[in-house]
Amino acid sequence: MTSLHLFYLALVFVAASCGCYALASLLGGNPVRRRLRSDGDRDADRRRGGDWTEPALAFAKPLARLAQSSKRDDDSIRLQLVRAGLRHPAAPVLFYGLKAGLAIGFALVVLLLISLGGYRPSGFGLLLALLIAATLGFYAPNIALGWLKSRRERELFEAFPDAVDLMIVCVEAGLSLDVAISRAAADMRLRSEAMADELSLVSVELRIGATRERALRNFAHRTGIDEIAG
Repeated sequence: MTSLHLFYLALVFVAASCGCYALASLLGGNPVRRRLRSDGDRDADRRRGGDWTEPALAFAKPLARLAQSSKRDDDSIRLQLVRAGLRHPAAPVLFYGLKAGLAIGFALVVLLLISLGGYRPSGFGLLLALLIAATLGFYAPNIALGWLKSRRERELFEAFPDAVDLMIVCVEAGLSLDVAISRAAADMRLRSEAMADELSLVSVELRIGATRERALRNFAHRTGIDEIAG
């Protein structure tokens, strides 16, 4: 058996193991506990997107463990996901699962192409090709996330002056600043969904008792735009 076949078998074994673990997680669980869940809980899960997130998480969790690193890196990824507009609680797990899945998938594709092409690379050459493919797959989600974050930050940056103008008009019309923020969030919906969502979060924080300073600081932290923070 050549080194090519050994690498192929090793990667297939890893992929099959992760797939079996994910399938067991998806089909397993306590059936009594699932039956005892109330209709209200199921409706709440459905509103949160639980219909698709539960099976997706079942497949992503075993892969995510392979890609997660330090707590600092995890916090950084969570912040980038928020700034990209991906606030779903399952987003970090799905992100890490995608990284590991693409790393294994890219390596398997390269190995398959080498096998079908009839190439006979040396052991070092084969290992280098697999490492490059796995690295590309591992960091591809980071590149996509950075692009999504940059695009959303640009949208917020361009929409921020219009939002400020709306709030100034509302305040000059006699509305309080809290009401002006809520009104601007509604009026900005057609101009920028991202800015409308961010202002809506500020309005929610104010309604539940957060101070204006705290709510606006959170707004600046979520967006990551220096002009808003200033």
